[in-house]
Amino acid sequence: MNALRRVIKFLGPYKRDAIVSIILQTLAVGVGLLIPRLVQVIIDQGVTPKNIQIILNTSIIMMGVSILSTLLSIGNTIFPVRATQNFIADVRKAVYYKIHSFSFKNLDDYHTGQLLVHLTSDVNQLQYIVLYSLRMLPRSLLIIMGSFTIMVVTNQQLAVIMLLLLPLTFLLTLVFILKAQPLYREIQRKFDNLNQVVQENLTGIRVVKNFVRRDYENKKFAKASSDLMDQSIQVGQLLSILSPLMLVLFNLSTVAFIYFGGLHAIAGTFTVGEIIAFINYLILMISRFLSLAFMAGRLAAANASSERIMRILDSTSPVQDKTDAKILTDVKGRVVFEDVYFKYSEDSAVPVLQNINFVAEPGQKVAILGATGSGKSSLIHLIPRFYDVTKGRVTIDGVDVRDITQNSLRSQIGISLQETFLFSGTIRNNIEYGGSEATEEEIVAAAKASQTHEFTMGFSDG
Repeated sequence: MNALRRVIKFLGPYKRDAIVSIILQTLAVGVGLLIPRLVQVIIDQGVTPKNIQIILNTSIIMMGVSILSTLLSIGNTIFPVRATQNFIADVRKAVYYKIHSFSFKNLDDYHTGQLLVHLTSDVNQLQYIVLYSLRMLPRSLLIIMGSFTIMVVTNQQLAVIMLLLLPLTFLLTLVFILKAQPLYREIQRKFDNLNQVVQENLTGIRVVKNFVRRDYENKKFAKASSDLMDQSIQVGQLLSILSPLMLVLFNLSTVAFIYFGGLHAIAGTFTVGEIIAFINYLILMISRFLSLAFMAGRLAAANASSERIMRILDSTSPVQDKTDAKILTDVKGRVVFEDVYFKYSEDSAVPVLQNINFVAEPGQKVAILGATGSGKSSLIHLIPRFYDVTKGRVTIDGVDVRDITQNSLRSQIGISLQETFLFSGTIRNNIEYGGSEATEEEIVAAAKASQTHEFTMGFSDG
């Protein structure tokens, strides 16, 4: 649970809302626990002696208590939701901003589908567990402790039944968490795989159609979907065992309460109202224990998601700006590769590039030729520091690119990537994406240079 505890620290700035929520819950629980006691008063002091006035007065008090409990519960909804939504927004931003800080090397370690799952499904798992923890966890624990305390004060002999039940319940819940956590972790992994299959197929659907591979891709998707389904069924089966077992324990406890309570009532040491109150408190505890048992499954899922989120947040980019990095200005454009070696992984036996030496003078056109996979793109990626060289150095105007800030370096380089990509928005937005301060003349010039100006002007909005 260490990963989950670390993620929960994002809740720190909103602890005031969390504290107010707990205070409101404590008040709501305290008020709510009066209801079984008032029912006891109605039975013992109203129904049994046939005192209508007691029944009427106590019923009015019960209505007031219920209204107060409702108002407190409404407040207990507002503050947890506000704290949770702020918490989730911060986590989502932290993950998103971290991904944008990744170098190409970091991005090589993840599929697009995985990153989408981290930003959506994993974050949603955290949202559920935090909201539930703020709204329901304190309430459940307070009801269990409050009900048990009242039982002990009322009749210690009957309270012993609950004292035997509590350790069994906690043990059952703990076993479930330990067994469910690896299953939920595997669910998330299979969900990643399914998302990756979908993402690849939707992105490359024209290739699939071109090579008539629809049946093959359908089978691949069906397998990924089936694997996720089978894993989810395992978790569902585990959860389906937990709830009935807990219900059996509580049903046995109810029978024991009624039996021993009946014996006390016959002996005159226990009233019928007290038996009813005991059963009501037991029902309250049963509902809260079942709620906690259900939360145990969500807790295991949230912990698995937390581990994946913290893996991203703990990642460090191998491409970092030095503390004394320079801002690149007045660029002439002399690019030099000096005895450059490069490999994507330290474990790679053979470098992708080795002993690369050449000079590209300002204004000179240089073509890098080679077979597919020979390292042409890898070589170009070293200039804007998408990757860092393994050995040697790349300089611009005599300055090692590792001594230059990444932003100033890349702002001076124009790159046409192998894969064409358009952002949602207008054609203008896409043209000026690399320089939002571009003038109208510069945008038109860029459109003409890329041979898009004429057909762009053919649109109704120009």
